[in-house]
Amino acid sequence: MSGNRKIIVLRIFAKGPHSVEELVEQTKIPQSSVYRITNTLMEEGAIQRLLGRFALTTYGRKKYAGLLEN
Repeated sequence: MSGNRKIIVLRIFAKGPHSVEELVEQTKIPQSSVYRITNTLMEEGAIQRLLGRFALTTYGRKKYAGLLEN
């Protein structure tokens, strides 16, 4: 997984919950890559799924705090 793509997705999550479709639209990252990134982030506990959207967890905000700011 491209680290840069992961950072881009994390920064969008820092603004609030987003669906995969919203991430694809905003980032222009291929949907398959967005799914891979979100699955990885869910496995590590950095994001959670809420009503069809994904949101950063407290753990995710702490773990990636240095990367979340533009």
